[in-house]
Amino acid sequence: MELTKRDNILVSIISCLFFVHVIHGMLDQLGVVDHTVFTDYWLPVSFFVLFVWSWCIMILGAIEIVSGQFSWGMSYAFFCIIAWISLFILIKYTTGMKIVPRIAYLYLIPALVMSLAYLQRIPLH
Repeated sequence: MELTKRDNILVSIISCLFFVHVIHGMLDQLGVVDHTVFTDYWLPVSFFVLFVWSWCIMILGAIEIVSGQFSWGMSYAFFCIIAWISLFILIKYTTGMKIVPRIAYLYLIPALVMSLAYLQRIPLH
């Protein structure tokens, strides 16, 4: 399967965002940081938090932003805005792609962007 230029860019974005979480998990194991999603939970739960819970937090974060109450903090609000912007950019950017890769990109990249807020504080704690 030959990847197009768009596919290469999107795969590299996913890899970089995932790499940030892996490095953060290694720093947690070394005792440099307090917590990380990958080491605080059992591994399948960690992926649930990263990819499924991120969408719930994006939706709830948008509601918090509209209501003006930032109970999770400003980092969650910032990354929620960035994740929604990335979703709309991806919708435009992936036009004309096959449906399965397009859905994968539209699902993974905003979830990983939103999960960058977890580097400061995990949502289930």
